[in-house]
Amino acid sequence: MFNCVGMRDGTRTLIRDWNACDLMIKRCIVHYRGRVQGVGFRFTAVRQSKGLSVHGYVKNESDGSVLMDVEGGTADVAELLRRIEMEMSGNIDSINLDERQPQNRDGGLVIRY
Repeated sequence: MFNCVGMRDGTRTLIRDWNACDLMIKRCIVHYRGRVQGVGFRFTAVRQSKGLSVHGYVKNESDGSVLMDVEGGTADVAELLRRIEMEMSGNIDSINLDERQPQNRDGGLVIRY
């Protein structure tokens, strides 16, 4: 298991942080913190997953963060994270990633309520 943490203070670049981690990841639990609820974050994540072979869910947490549990090919997961960060960077204060065992899900990326 590993943790990759990015911060908005100028040290955060998700791709750099991601590349510093084990690239064999198939499943990640991602916590986005900042102004990430009420701004279309979950819908953006699902839209950005189109064309990628990723599966899992994204949901609002009671503490105001957004949790995404996503798995797929390493390149597709990394591309999804890059796309989300690019589109929502003004709303994200920090990103925490944790590697988990894949669950071999299908059905794409969906919103959980």
